[in-house]
Amino acid sequence: MSLRAVHAWLRAHPGPIAFASSPGRVDDPAIRLILGAHPEPHEIIECLNLGADRVGFFDLPPALEPLMELLDAAGLGSLLGPAAGEHAPAEIIEADHVPHGRREIFGLGAGPELPDEGAEPRLRLRKAVRELMTTHEVDYALLAEVDGPGLALVASGCVACGVCEKACPTGALTLRRLPSGPGRAIVTLAEIDASCIACEACIDLCPVEALSAPTPTSWEQALSEERARPLASVPVRECERCKAPVPLREGTALCPTCEAQRANPFAVRWPEGVPKPPGVNF
Repeated sequence: MSLRAVHAWLRAHPGPIAFASSPGRVDDPAIRLILGAHPEPHEIIECLNLGADRVGFFDLPPALEPLMELLDAAGLGSLLGPAAGEHAPAEIIEADHVPHGRREIFGLGAGPELPDEGAEPRLRLRKAVRELMTTHEVDYALLAEVDGPGLALVASGCVACGVCEKACPTGALTLRRLPSGPGRAIVTLAEIDASCIACEACIDLCPVEALSAPTPTSWEQALSEERARPLASVPVRECERCKAPVPLREGTALCPTCEAQRANPFAVRWPEGVPKPPGVNF
């Protein structure tokens, strides 16, 4: 479920809130209770940015433990946690029936801008966390040991083909070409840690299995400036036929595709993974 209505309501009603997946314990008078399914981590941080000075849970989901670790490391642990107290019933508002004006739900009222509902969740989380840390003037160095939302890629055996760069949906991978002579260059593959969303498309599609991710990025890396971290530098020459980059260590003047075509110009190669029609035997 989306917390769009909750976010719009918070802009006009700042203060502590609490979530519960069922109307069980509703006995904290200091916390407004909004019933519904457990929200996503980025939605929790967005609540804090939009006016909630504390977010509590009557049934804290295990999925939010990494978020609690992040806030604890930043010295903001008091912003999130179990809902406490056993007093008079709190005000109960169902998440799907939050009272608000028409202008508020579209973000037209006074207050902070509402989150982009169409944005990728991990990018929304990174943006929301950066805003929260800026508001509370948190030093990113405190987050160096906390696992972030991206992958710290490692490259071994890169051939500078560029498949990973094209596969990355957020532009976290870059290939930079530095000419080193006629028809030659040094191609450097680099990762922008602050843009990685851990989709692993680059790892899955790399034709030579050069990429791996033994560790996640830290939140310090995820929130820092978008600097490119070099992964591999590959001396290359241009393929004599198609001009594609060919690693010098291969000892050939042709790329693998052109080399296969020259070796057998009349061969027909069926694309890997594509089922052949009945009767086709090549």
